[in-house]
Amino acid sequence: MDKAATLKSIQKRQWRWALSRGIAVVQNGRVNNFEDNFYSPLHAKTKKETSEGDGGELGTPEDVGKLYSLWSSSALACNVFDYWRERTLAPLLRALSVQDSAYEHPEFEQKFCTGVRSARANLDVVFRASGSASLPIAVESKFTEPYQSREKECLRPSYFQHPETWDRLPACRTTAESLTVSKRFECLDAGQLLKHILGLTRTFGQGGFILLYLWYEVEGSKASDQHRAEVVEFSSLISTEVQFRGETYQRFFSRLAPNVVGTPYETYLRSRYFEVT
Repeated sequence: MDKAATLKSIQKRQWRWALSRGIAVVQNGRVNNFEDNFYSPLHAKTKKETSEGDGGELGTPEDVGKLYSLWSSSALACNVFDYWRERTLAPLLRALSVQDSAYEHPEFEQKFCTGVRSARANLDVVFRASGSASLPIAVESKFTEPYQSREKECLRPSYFQHPETWDRLPACRTTAESLTVSKRFECLDAGQLLKHILGLTRTFGQGGFILLYLWYEVEGSKASDQHRAEVVEFSSLISTEVQFRGETYQRFFSRLAPNVVGTPYETYLRSRYFEVT
């Protein structure tokens, strides 16, 4: 499957899931009732944090937000992580291949200043360390984005006007500059990830965080295979400066499921996102 076919396969699966639940969906794949897009009503803190993000996830009275979409990557992240807002994190952290348990509960749509005018990096989920030896974990969630047809954007010229912005990240700067002269990444939004790295580095210091890129794989898709290769390439380009990990939602769920097997939460995630069809 190419990008278009891969995108369509995800959308069809979400449509079928909604239909099986009797959920009313409009033509563009958005639910009429906000709560229908989630395993359970979002925790009050999650909803507040999401509403304060820069991505317009909850929308306005004039425009329905992205979280209404069946194939929203933010909705996917909320369905996976909001459940752990007031639960013991150990099973979740093990599924994320994190050995240390010294983390606070997840925060959503966290903003980090990049040092470039008013530009801010918005991370889908952040786990802050409660112990000094643990690094914060920032999660960037992707669902259909790698398979969408629009071209991935380069960083704006303003990101290169002040060299000190990249003082601790020369390899990242070289990678960012290369995006302006070649389209080496067709599925991976490398520009966005570099923006995230700037914001996280400014907040936590160079090497002071883990950036987890959690993406949705589609079996039998050439576009999905290409995206995987691009994740590996990007990681190799910045590995000397950033603790970057690429992981599929499928592998993550395969580790999580045994720890929550038989729960309504596990059943929901499996039937909506991870059941082989």
